Amino acid sequence: MTPLSPASVGRSSAFDVVLAPAPGDASGRWQLRVDTSHPLLFDRPDDHVPGMVLLEAARQAAAAVTPGDGTPYPLSMENTFDRYVEFDTPCWIEATPVTDGVRVVGHQDGEQVFSSLVRMDRPAVPCP
Repeated sequence: MTPLSPASVGRSSAFDVVLAPAPGDASGRWQLRVDTSHPLLFDRPDDHVPGMVLLEAARQAAAAVTPGDGTPYPLSMENTFDRYVEFDTPCWIEATPVTDGVRVVGHQDGEQVFSSLVRMDRPAVPCP
């Protein structure tokens, strides 16, 4: 599965990108990209997608929809985990800018699996 551009989500390597374009390139919507060989995101065998991967997906989705120059970074996150994300069906990540940040929601099999309110900021000087 082809990842988003690393620069668009604040990463320097495609290996670290956990979002892939949704069919039809829907704005603000991506498919969760799961690579169980990633040594930090999958530090042990799991029977479901770790919460750390979902938090990184929320951060990347928020970065992707935050306008402006430089790489945005999270100031804070409020998260709710509703159910496990399984490996066998796609998980869809949607990000919507709201007044106090970016609301990111994950869905799998038609059910909400997590939600995050991510408050983003940008550095005074764009990151290289």
